[in-house]
Amino acid sequence: MHGLRSVEDLERELKFVLPAGRAAAAVAFLAAICVPDTEHPRALVWTVYYDTPDGRSLGEKIDSDYLKMKLRVRWYGGGDDRPSGPAFVEAKYRVGSRREKVRVELAAGASELADLALDTPRFTGFPRALARSGGLVGPEWRAVVRPRYERRRFIEPLTRTRISLDREITAEMVNSRHLTSLN
Repeated sequence: MHGLRSVEDLERELKFVLPAGRAAAAVAFLAAICVPDTEHPRALVWTVYYDTPDGRSLGEKIDSDYLKMKLRVRWYGGGDDRPSGPAFVEAKYRVGSRREKVRVELAAGASELADLALDTPRFTGFPRALARSGGLVGPEWRAVVRPRYERRRFIEPLTRTRISLDREITAEMVNSRHLTSLN
């Protein structure tokens, strides 16, 4: 992987997909059997996903490779659902259902990044913050797509397992320069 921890020490993460029409029922079900995660309340999430010029990250996702790495910049919406607070650059490493995340807070905040186009030079520089922390090595990374979604988190009371439900996922912006270079 990247040399930070052994596979046995990584957090376990499982993901499930359900039709968008079932999201409200899933929220109601989780609210009935779990408690709200007060550490991480409901929020809107904006994520800028990066990829290499040859589409390595997209290829890993499509191929569902056992070993995956994704690079992203992320920020959240406040109580009024407007981008606010800090923004982070993150590398997420997966080995099967185990994962590790390296996260570095950026000097630029959420409200500053929200209106930037993905092909702006600012986005090109953010992966270097991870490289300085020892979390990212490798090829040139380009911002490709920016989805936004609502995230609700719950805690299952017996095991204290955190459950996240993401819904209303929308691709708000794409970097057409990068996507056309993948053809």
